[in-house]
Amino acid sequence: MYRTDYYVAYPLLCGLLLGGLAFVLHRTAQVVSGDPPDDGPPTTKAVARLLAVGLYAICLGYVGMTFTADIDFDRAMTVANDLVAKAGFFFVLTGFLQVINVLVLAVYRRRRDAVAPSAVL
Repeated sequence: MYRTDYYVAYPLLCGLLLGGLAFVLHRTAQVVSGDPPDDGPPTTKAVARLLAVGLYAICLGYVGMTFTADIDFDRAMTVANDLVAKAGFFFVLTGFLQVINVLVLAVYRRRRDAVAPSAVL
């Protein structure tokens, strides 16, 4: 009975979450990578974009895997419970992946900073 509500609400919710995540990632990529506010090195931008694409691919894969529902939605509360549970797992997944992304960018930044002084001499 409420299956249509679920199949409309779940992709909409995940789309909004991914859109918000994309906005945050693109606005903070230079801060995390340590680049100056103007155009940073193209390598840093490429690394940040690759990490973002990987994050989006994993998130979209999660949404695709969890899109089907085997539950009989007889009440609106059942739809809401399922959406909240899947959105919660989505947040845990993106949070975990974001920590990995920040660690990878920190390692990249440390290596870049270690190489930069010797290249100047």
